[in-house]
Amino acid sequence: MTFREAIAKRVLVFDGAMGTQIQRHQLTAAEYGGKEGANDLLVLTRPDVVEEIHARYFAVGCDAAPSPGQRRSSSARRSPRAMKSPPVARSRSFVTP
Repeated sequence: MTFREAIAKRVLVFDGAMGTQIQRHQLTAAEYGGKEGANDLLVLTRPDVVEEIHARYFAVGCDAAPSPGQRRSSSARRSPRAMKSPPVARSRSFVTP
């Protein structure tokens, strides 16, 4: 079932204090790829942390969880690559089980 099909049939439950959940792991700057606080980089540098957080959301019944780059770190916003990406690439994104 696609996201659109699911939302047409029922209310979906979202949860998303992703930044708070990441902070609980007390990661070092190296774990952020050398850019402390660059949560959006964790999908590359520490995917295990992102997967564990998402698994906890889904275990308690959430239908979707936010991606760690949802608000975009200041380092990512200054990146020439991020500046060239289309607006949809910088929009809110969610992961579903």
